[in-house]
Amino acid sequence: MKAIGNVMAEAHDPWWIIASAAVALHGADPGHVADVDVLLSVADARRILPAIGIELRP
Repeated sequence: MKAIGNVMAEAHDPWWIIASAAVALHGADPGHVADVDVLLSVADARRILPAIGIELRP
């Protein structure tokens, strides 16, 4: 999850880790964490996601 922090350092707006990864970060046992879900603004998504190879779609 450290890598997501590095990617999100480019964010201009607040962002949140949600779902099982958030549970794990709070110290509880969510079971297997297969991915990290991030909630971010549209502006940050347009800026950050293409830079890491994720294509935006409507």
